[in-house]
Amino acid sequence: MQPTFNYATLKLSVPLSGRWLLFVANCVLIGVGTYNWDYLRSVTIQQPLSISHRGVSQKDGVQNSISALRKTTRLKPDYVEMDVQLTKDHQFVVFHDFQLAPLTGHSGTPQSKTLAQLTKMTVHEHRQSAPIASFDDYLARANQLHQKLLIEIKTPTTDNPGLVQHFLNKYQANIEAHGHMVQSLNWHIVEAVKKAAPKIQTGYILPFNFIGPPISNADFYAVEMTTVNSHFIQAAHQENKAVFVWTPNDQQAVQRMMYFGADGVVTDNLTAVKQAKQQNNQRHYADKLAYYVIGIG
Repeated sequence: MQPTFNYATLKLSVPLSGRWLLFVANCVLIGVGTYNWDYLRSVTIQQPLSISHRGVSQKDGVQNSISALRKTTRLKPDYVEMDVQLTKDHQFVVFHDFQLAPLTGHSGTPQSKTLAQLTKMTVHEHRQSAPIASFDDYLARANQLHQKLLIEIKTPTTDNPGLVQHFLNKYQANIEAHGHMVQSLNWHIVEAVKKAAPKIQTGYILPFNFIGPPISNADFYAVEMTTVNSHFIQAAHQENKAVFVWTPNDQQAVQRMMYFGADGVVTDNLTAVKQAKQQNNQRHYADKLAYYVIGIG
């Protein structure tokens, strides 16, 4: 014969304090579940700016070259990211590396050569070749193409007296007129540009993120994608600062950055950004849940 239970008697046998704790726990679980479900259901994925890394997409050209700029502009990125350095004769050249040899076969650094010497050199990359460009020529061509630039000021040392003022004396009016932006890995450069030319949108490049947004007057942070999460982006947004991430190069990575709330993606693959944006309205609940779990890490 099976034993019988009196539910009312069993219920009364549970101490009042235990029943109260159980009730509170159930309320918390229901509340958290309802909040997360509603959050995931209603979340709007950010549509970030598309930014071509070094002016190239899918290796279709030589980095930082005018020929690549022409090709990339046809893909209609919001911005083209490129690099400038100061030459021996205090001009500006479009070049990324601090050593010339890997890309040109010539010894020395951009700082050890005059602009005339540098523009006679050829960069070899992706089985293609192109001459090194002066920033004057690159900027002029970008303006002709109505292409906005994200200009990275590269400095081999932290001590660069007069660099910012010299750069702004030559280019501030042009940059402001055409809506170009400036960024740097050098915190002192960023702060100096923002102080002297507050109208220019200026960004601080972070090679990694461990403790959240730094203290800076920058308008945006450019952060390496493997160290960024939704918490960093939310914290930056609370300070009214945008976040650009570099360099997601496939559709899934771009979508993850979009879900985190990135304001821009610096990429070597503009097609992946376009595809990610097109699928923005086809996001499934499971995808949102996966990105949510990743984003809170």
